[in-house]
Amino acid sequence: MGIFDFLQPKARKKERAKIYFKKLQTHIIEGRFDQAIEGLQKIIVLDPDNLDYKSQLGALYFLSKKWNLAEKIWENNLKVQSDHGTYSGA
Repeated sequence: MGIFDFLQPKARKKERAKIYFKKLQTHIIEGRFDQAIEGLQKIIVLDPDNLDYKSQLGALYFLSKKWNLAEKIWENNLKVQSDHGTYSGA
């Protein structure tokens, strides 16, 4: 990610997030959860409205035995869904 990423159109950022997420799957499959968490946090910066990415981050925290962080993310996702009555996923 570059220093001027904030200047990119939102659609382009979302597309980059999808590409990065696909690449990130290798870390998840191979059990490198800390690397996957770090990558997913960067992806969420690119596409902060995507609840699928946030749910995946919660799952990675859970698998890493960081249960409080997982719970916090999942509770926030449920709150966002109930507040807006919508779901913005991949």
